[in-house]
Amino acid sequence: MDSLLSKRKRLRLQSHRRGMRELDFILGAFADHALEHMNEDELDRFDAFMQSTEQELYLVLVEGRKDIETYMTYNDLIVQIRATTLHQG
Repeated sequence: MDSLLSKRKRLRLQSHRRGMRELDFILGAFADHALEHMNEDELDRFDAFMQSTEQELYLVLVEGRKDIETYMTYNDLIVQIRATTLHQG
């Protein structure tokens, strides 16, 4: 249980501090909304997604690009992230 708590805290911090303001807002809002409800597999998937480069994240989250590998691999997660941000904005 402690490892899940630690992972949630780390992912929340990383989500709020990606380095690009747009990504900090989008990923931070999603983390605040969703991390507490994620199981271990979902946290691992989000963790892997967070290993993407800033450019890849920007292209799929901000510009809505669907033609790059990050989108093809994590399209279900990207849809959730974008939907959460739209409902909070």
